Order: sequence, then C-alpha cells, then structure tokens
Amino acid sequence: MSVYAQCSVCRMGAETNIDHKENERGKGLNTGILYLMSVPYLMGGVAGIIWWRNKKKA
Repeated sequence: MSVYAQCSVCRMGAETNIDHKENERGKGLNTGILYLMSVPYLMGGVAGIIWWRNKKKA
C-alpha cells in the first residue's frame, strides 16, 4: 500500500489505518502533512513577490 506520509511515525499510523479500512484518518493525516509542507513555500513565494515589486519600483 502506497502512503504519502513524511515521517516514520505518521507513516506507520497511516498504514495501520489504511490496512484496517479506516481511510479517513490516514487521508486526513496526509492532508495535514501536505498543508504544513506548503506553508514555507507560500511564505517564500510571498517574500519573492514583495522583493520583486520593490525592485521593480526602484
């Protein structure tokens, strides 16, 4: 079974839930991990846009 969790503890929990046909908890766990992973990229993107706009004005 393929699971997209990031750490071994999360992966084990998600695999256990999927093996026992409790997919909702595993899907929610993976969605939470992807959400937390996206925050630094969004912050970097916003910082890049602000930097680009300020450089364009100068």
